[in-house]
Amino acid sequence: NVSIYPNPVTNNFQIDAIKSIESVEIYSVTGQLLKTFSEETTYDISDLAAGMYIADIKTEVGSKTLRVIKN
Repeated sequence: NVSIYPNPVTNNFQIDAIKSIESVEIYSVTGQLLKTFSEETTYDISDLAAGMYIADIKTEVGSKTLRVIKN
């Protein structure tokens, strides 16, 4: 199971995952790739405008797509 917190996000978020994270990609709601991260403790999206984004989180056992709300 994978979750993002806090959500809504102010400047950065963390990911709670049982398996190790290989990559995190942040997309706009129109599907444009905006940011790519490798495994980190904190994911900084302070440079993105307020709104809804899609986080595609890839782990060693698969991937999960979650909505991220930025204030």
